[in-house]
Amino acid sequence: MTMFLTKTCFCAAVLLSSLTFSAQAQELTEREAFIEANILAIFYHEFGHAVIDLMAVPIFGQEEDAADALAALMIDWLFEEDAAQSIAYDSAFGYLTSDDTEEPIWWDVHGPDEQRYYNHICLFYGANPDDREDMATDLGLPEDRAAYCPDEYDLANESWGGIFDQMADLSSGLEMQFTPGDDATANAILSAEVKHINTL
Repeated sequence: MTMFLTKTCFCAAVLLSSLTFSAQAQELTEREAFIEANILAIFYHEFGHAVIDLMAVPIFGQEEDAADALAALMIDWLFEEDAAQSIAYDSAFGYLTSDDTEEPIWWDVHGPDEQRYYNHICLFYGANPDDREDMATDLGLPEDRAAYCPDEYDLANESWGGIFDQMADLSSGLEMQFTPGDDATANAILSAEVKHINTL
């Protein structure tokens, strides 16, 4: 699968350029792992918006929900199991970093943080329930929701997979281009991810 995209996708790099951590370290601290996971998840989310725009993807519902779904899917698609679980775990908590005493902003285009948290866990769990049951339990995914997560994953996977199949068929596409921000370590993570995605 070859993915094509222009540099307009990389607003995530600009937004995240102020984050600094040691990407080259063999062992990331918990804080560094959390930041790295959320940089990747936000990047995949913004990548989703770019694909929706460039491929004129029809969206029935909130575009933010579709982009959130792609973030969970790409974590599953692009990483070996241990790394994927670590990234999914940390990026799930990225949805809960705001003050939990604040009233949800009901008029916002993004869903409530806790709902995004559970949707993220559900899609990731649904991709591989046998190996991810302990993670889902640890993150508090209710059994009533977990029962439907494999079906939710299959639907999202089929929907987004079809879009990427169309992109692979484009003969006149452009490879994704990376526009670096000011922070060298954030640039290192995102530029490596772009190179990886361009090889798929």
